[in-house]
Amino acid sequence: GDWYNAGTFSASSTQILTFTATSTGFVINNGSSSFQNVVFNGVNGGWSFTTSTASTTISGDLTMTTGTLSGTATTTVNGGDVTGNGTINLTGGTFTLSGTGYFGGTTNWTFYKLTFSGIEDIITATNTNNTVVTTSEIPFLLFLISSPHQTHLGK
Repeated sequence: GDWYNAGTFSASSTQILTFTATSTGFVINNGSSSFQNVVFNGVNGGWSFTTSTASTTISGDLTMTTGTLSGTATTTVNGGDVTGNGTINLTGGTFTLSGTGYFGGTTNWTFYKLTFSGIEDIITATNTNNTVVTTSEIPFLLFLISSPHQTHLGK
């Protein structure tokens, strides 16, 4: 469902916040607080982060189990992992992944602007069904080292 933070939300370092829905149109407004780990789960579920806050920060990881994350909000994931077989379709804003970890799943993802933060970062892109990541702007030099099931992305 929807999430609206009108005050301060304090997440513990091990917290996992799971959004579950079977319909679309749900909006998440984190206010000035960040989330720790976020999971989207729900066949035909649809969520978007609000653009009324400066940005959404996830201190841990983002998992797209099923459903669709869409919208135009700027989003930062600092835990290093963005995984799952749900859909990501962001038509605006900047999506930033920071840290070492895994990126991708079996579903094609679309980003308006995708960045990998930190010169030392190595991202292992799980590529079980030839996942395609589409972005309208790639502001970094990217090299690929492919194996049958994973693609290593780096700068």
